Amino acid sequence: MKTRTMKSVRGKVAACVSAVTVGMLTQQAFASSYWYKQDTEGACCWDGKVWYYGSGAGTQTGLSYTEFGSHDLSVNRSTEEYPLRITNGIAAVASKLSIGTSFVSGFSPVVKVENGGSLSTTILNIGGASSRGRLLIEGGEVTISGTNYVGGVTSDGFSEIVLSNGTLRLTKASDMAATAANLYLGKDEGRYGILRGWGSVVKGSKVARMMLGDGMIVGDGFGEQHELDLHTIASIRSVWYTESAVPADTTNGWYAVNKGAVLFPRTWFDASSYNGRVGAFGNTDASTNFVNSVQFIVGGTSGKCRFQGGVFAEDRDDVHADALPSNKGVVGIWKLGLFTDSDTPSVKNFNSCQLTFRYDQTKTKPGDKLALLRWEESKWVKVAETVVPEEGEYRISMGSRPCLTSETYNAGTFALVRIMPKGLIISLY
Repeated sequence: MKTRTMKSVRGKVAACVSAVTVGMLTQQAFASSYWYKQDTEGACCWDGKVWYYGSGAGTQTGLSYTEFGSHDLSVNRSTEEYPLRITNGIAAVASKLSIGTSFVSGFSPVVKVENGGSLSTTILNIGGASSRGRLLIEGGEVTISGTNYVGGVTSDGFSEIVLSNGTLRLTKASDMAATAANLYLGKDEGRYGILRGWGSVVKGSKVARMMLGDGMIVGDGFGEQHELDLHTIASIRSVWYTESAVPADTTNGWYAVNKGAVLFPRTWFDASSYNGRVGAFGNTDASTNFVNSVQFIVGGTSGKCRFQGGVFAEDRDDVHADALPSNKGVVGIWKLGLFTDSDTPSVKNFNSCQLTFRYDQTKTKPGDKLALLRWEESKWVKVAETVVPEEGEYRISMGSRPCLTSETYNAGTFALVRIMPKGLIISLY
């Protein structure tokens, strides 16, 4: 299994968004009831063409694009600059939509669902056969009623879904086993998939689950304070199923950049039977190697609960980064708390909480001293410390701490920082 440095991942992202020459798509790719004319403002565009439903200009009654068949956009010349646009008032429907699943040299198809537009498909496959594809959801909504593979279905690929105030809805018709999922990010080694941006990934009427393999989930605010919210998703697991299959030095996992945050899928438990159990964010296995995931044990509560939270970018104004010591070197920031199990959860108290953070080793070097700080009563308090190993597990554990009754995220806001030379001495209590 390959691992990737953040430098190599950022390079791939940059390459993925570069524009290429725009070509043509023939009308024969559609049913005979579709026709096109040159682009007009607010229309649904494919390579500079506007597609209408109807038999010709005399019967066109309004902008709409509805495709009931199956499309493979691998040979389409749509790009970041000239994508397939699904715009305001247009509802696109497909039984299967494949974006860049067959390798065509020099082309990386892009589909963009804009504000007021929507796309519904049973199957969505992005990338494969050493190719790339991108789905941009910019204020619009995409609904997937079947299974979604991002990063390659049959072989190596690099692909992503990018949200900008968008919604990705996972609505498989029936409840699913814990070993199945609606959405796969990086199905196997080399099939690299990214979910990035801000907005919501939500379930339908049934449970929705995700699988993370060779890939990343990145809360990216694009310079403004926003969140990528996965709180309604029931779980996310490793596609490799066992902890031992995930390398200790992997860079796959959860990230927050550019004033963004990613809110983990909720972790549910019934305190009447499992009070004090071990759970984890970023992977529903009891332990995980995925970057920025968190293992927890909660005690002294009752009823059905959700342990929720996420990882936050250090340049936000709601993480108290300005109060960190001046010689800080921030490795990660998290907010975590216990809530009631409901569609409108409220804060739920507990007696004790123990946490283990799997930190981002690319922000450290072997021998670095790390301090885990918790924000308590308007100040940072050190609750754990460790030294970065030459190799092995990149984790730091906090012993039992009480509920912070005055905070929404009542387990706490946490900052993991490098202890720089000549300073940063905060005593444990």
